[in-house]
Amino acid sequence: MQSKKSRSRQRAKRTGSGFFKKLLTMLLIVVLVIFGLTLFFKVETIDVTGAAHDTPEAVVAASGIQYGDNLMLVNRSETASRIVAGLPYVKSVRVRKQLPSTILLELTQAEPAAAVVSEYGDLWLVSDEGMLLEQITPDQAEAYLQISGFLILLPAPGEQPELDEESQEKMAVAMDLIAALQDVELSVPVTRMDLEHLYDINLYCSDRFQVRLGGAQDLDYKLRYLQAAMAQLTGGQSGVIDLTFSEEKIARFLPW
Repeated sequence: MQSKKSRSRQRAKRTGSGFFKKLLTMLLIVVLVIFGLTLFFKVETIDVTGAAHDTPEAVVAASGIQYGDNLMLVNRSETASRIVAGLPYVKSVRVRKQLPSTILLELTQAEPAAAVVSEYGDLWLVSDEGMLLEQITPDQAEAYLQISGFLILLPAPGEQPELDEESQEKMAVAMDLIAALQDVELSVPVTRMDLEHLYDINLYCSDRFQVRLGGAQDLDYKLRYLQAAMAQLTGGQSGVIDLTFSEEKIARFLPW
């Protein structure tokens, strides 16, 4: 008759043997799954959407993904970071995997808002969020609102412009003005913004109007007032629209 100690040792052996069999089975399953993923889920298609300012080929190149890569091993956050870092116009990227073989890259891109001058005298496009996008020629700059009155330092695409303390304030006002201008429909669009003196901001609307805004206070109100004033100036009239409200809180029009 077996002793209690002997029976306990046999049960322990059986329990240990069963545990190791289960462990080996699980490891085998994991190996088979990894092998299956590696063998079958290869990147064959990369779809790019939202690339208004970059070609799909440039986006794919910036992503670092290669055709034939393992779909399941593509790191979505790293892929998005590479694209944002490599393409100045890209604000954000959503990376999605679509089985069995497709990567979806959904881009949100910055829109150019104005042209600014650097300390070297060249022109740069800046977004409505104040990011530098790319260097442009004077001819290209004609298609955009131009900002004067300060210079950006050490420009680099995809970066916030480097500015001295005074220019930082001017840049902030420029962004506020750009945002406010998006909410009004002017019959003659603003083509240049002069921020040389923040107490005497001037807007230029083609060759027809010079708009004196005074300081940076009440921009929304002043621009709505400008919209109404322009609507009354018909027949090709041109001149200075004074919105400084220095006299009796009313606007004045001084024809050229």
